[in-house]
Amino acid sequence: MKVRETVDLILREADPREPTLKGLKQIPEILLERPLVIAVGKASVKMYNAMTEKVKPWKSIVVTNAGDAEADVVIRSGHPFPNEESFRAGETVLDAVRKGGYTSILFLLSGGASSLMEWSDRLSPQDFRKLNEILVTSGLSIDEINVVRKHVSSIKGGRLALESSKAVFTLVVSDVVGGDISSVGSGPTIPDQSTLTEALEIMKSIDIKEDKFIKALTETPKEIPNSKAWVVLDVDKVVENVKWKLNGISLSSCVRGEARDFGYTLSSILNNSRKRGEPLKPPFTVVAGGEPEVKITGNSGKGGRNGEVCLSLARYAKGEFEFLALATDGIDGNSEYAGCYITSGHGLKVQDIEKALREHSSYEILEKNGNVLNTGLTGTNVNNIYVLYAP
Repeated sequence: MKVRETVDLILREADPREPTLKGLKQIPEILLERPLVIAVGKASVKMYNAMTEKVKPWKSIVVTNAGDAEADVVIRSGHPFPNEESFRAGETVLDAVRKGGYTSILFLLSGGASSLMEWSDRLSPQDFRKLNEILVTSGLSIDEINVVRKHVSSIKGGRLALESSKAVFTLVVSDVVGGDISSVGSGPTIPDQSTLTEALEIMKSIDIKEDKFIKALTETPKEIPNSKAWVVLDVDKVVENVKWKLNGISLSSCVRGEARDFGYTLSSILNNSRKRGEPLKPPFTVVAGGEPEVKITGNSGKGGRNGEVCLSLARYAKGEFEFLALATDGIDGNSEYAGCYITSGHGLKVQDIEKALREHSSYEILEKNGNVLNTGLTGTNVNNIYVLYAP
């Protein structure tokens, strides 16, 4: 496997420029004569820059964690936890939508928007940040976290679109496993099918009982007649394209569950294929994508989901292999790395791997062993891509 070329291939397929341009063709030009353009998320700058090749905004707001754009307002805010700029972004966007003057809204949405833009009329920014931190560190799935976020926010779960009487068009670069478009960035302009009861049950499941949090929950809109949305790019499309270009097979684009369990599953596929020629006959290349989870209790070191997938695979794999795990946004877990590349000649000791998995410090030994991948922030986000090669 040519590591640099494979990383570059994945990031090219995850680039939002061409998908954004294709998505604009879904919208009649006459409806984009004086649009209010709002771009929010990790891919916001690249989506906005692509959009300006075809559309002239009446007014524009870009909310991002990195990069720059020639928009009327550019706000760099916090991720994975909302900061003061996140709430300024939410207030700025809400004010622009309410003021009017535009003929339509073009919303360019990508993963990360849940943290990068926020506003609640029912919780102070301090209380909202406290709730968000509880949710993110609770062990809940991202789907469960988003259900609660939608029901306490004043601009998520479709509520932002309700603030406008004009047509709202949303193009989405999705980081959500399974294709639920309303979960991307907690769906500011997209109807939400989750319920207030579900949000309440999720909060109770992690013992959130404070009245201010419970009373902040309100129902989300289930229909928004003036809003239409399209997914222009997601992990499924990236897995499919990478598979074809590597002459491989796709295992799944919906990887979930514990990260270390996914690594073990990959090792089982590899080992059985070497031993029995089933389910695959070497040589083969397997491509997968998704969002395995790491549930942390207590303290942890420098680590991430991709680091744990790598170590778990290395722990149990037999025979020759090469494996690459990449977060398409450029950041895995609490590390500065996008992921890792490891081979059967890794030289790591079993006891060191098990200790790193137990302490959630995968990158501490991968870093020392020279197995880390560093891309910097990429300006996109379609989740994680995995490539396993068996010669």
